Amino acid sequence: YMYDSPYHGDYAVSGNLWFSEDGNRIFTSGKNVFKTSEIKEQDMIYNGSISISNSTNSFYGTKISFLNHSDIKKNLYIIVGENDLNRSKVFVYNSNNLVYMHAIELEKYLVKDNSGGGKFYDAEPYFVFSNSNGNEIFVFTKAIKSGLQHEWALQKIKIE
Repeated sequence: YMYDSPYHGDYAVSGNLWFSEDGNRIFTSGKNVFKTSEIKEQDMIYNGSISISNSTNSFYGTKISFLNHSDIKKNLYIIVGENDLNRSKVFVYNSNNLVYMHAIELEKYLVKDNSGGGKFYDAEPYFVFSNSNGNEIFVFTKAIKSGLQHEWALQKIKIE
């Protein structure tokens, strides 16, 4: 409430925002990134935009629904919304230059039948967090349209 962004209305924030581990950057649902400062004239300065994409598709209309920054790995772990093509993935970006690196496919849910088989259901990510060493992420997921009684899970994924 002390003052407004110098770009009021120029760059989409679109809801949620997340801070880098050191507090020097703000990442927004609208995919825009801003630098922070204790000096008013240098605060909320535009610092780039995250292009939500993978190697074959671009999802320009998609917002970021959750983001986690791992300073030790220089990674951004991003969950995107509004698009079924990327529903079961966590996108990984370089936190320094905001360049897409790869996507992590989440483990599917298995609903067993009574004859030794079963059906797999995609996992939809909701939250992602990295540990302090940067060598693991934890993703809270929900089975998509499975009808499972216990449809939520925590997936632990090793990061190289």
